[in-house]
Amino acid sequence: MAEKIPDAPPAESPLRRPGSAFRISSIEEERGGRRRGQLPAGRHGLSREFVARNQRERLLDGIAQAVAAKGYRATTVADVLEASGVSRRTFYEHFKDKEDCFLQAYGAIVEQITGRVSEAYARPGPWPDRIHAGLAAFLDFIAREPAFAKLAIVESLAAGPRALEIYAGAIQGFRRFFEEGREHSPYAAELTDTVSQAVVSGISGVLYDLVMAGETEAALGRLADLTYFGLVPYVGHDEAKSVAAKALPELPPERG
Repeated sequence: MAEKIPDAPPAESPLRRPGSAFRISSIEEERGGRRRGQLPAGRHGLSREFVARNQRERLLDGIAQAVAAKGYRATTVADVLEASGVSRRTFYEHFKDKEDCFLQAYGAIVEQITGRVSEAYARPGPWPDRIHAGLAAFLDFIAREPAFAKLAIVESLAAGPRALEIYAGAIQGFRRFFEEGREHSPYAAELTDTVSQAVVSGISGVLYDLVMAGETEAALGRLADLTYFGLVPYVGHDEAKSVAAKALPELPPERG
């Protein structure tokens, strides 16, 4: 039987393949007994390249959904196929194994989070306000995409050494936002590299607990606490408290 395939570029999920202009298909809605983005079996008139791209995107989204539901270790290739609606043969045309599929999905999620945080942080303004905005963008992503958040923040720690390398790289990437705070801090002479490491590790720990508790919808409710925690070593209690009390900043728009 011919495989069902997407009939148009997906338009709802923010997870992207690295280097792709297409978003990964959302598989949670069903219309008329079919997953959104799929056509009935048979002739469809789409190019081979388009079909291959969307099959791969659905598989990446599928592993994110399956891992969020069952955990990385318990997830099988069969679970990914069920979540994505793609055949086993097609899976192995794109990926060597479950780990390969997971790592590519993980990389796409990290890229998307980093992009949104960087965009929010890059807006003009004082450094503390930019930290506040970057944290808001991260928490907003967690609230909007709980499955992707669980893969990136929780399940990546159980997926082997290659996943841990990506995790460590992401942590290092986020440290640079706080390292810049030393340039704006009256306590710069007293701040060592360990401070940014402690701040980012502490925030990561809070987010891990949030995701594990299934409280991702309330993620933005932690913005004030995390802003204060991230700023206080650099600017002191009073300014950290003032920035943490500010309203939710404008968030970067979703990219189409």
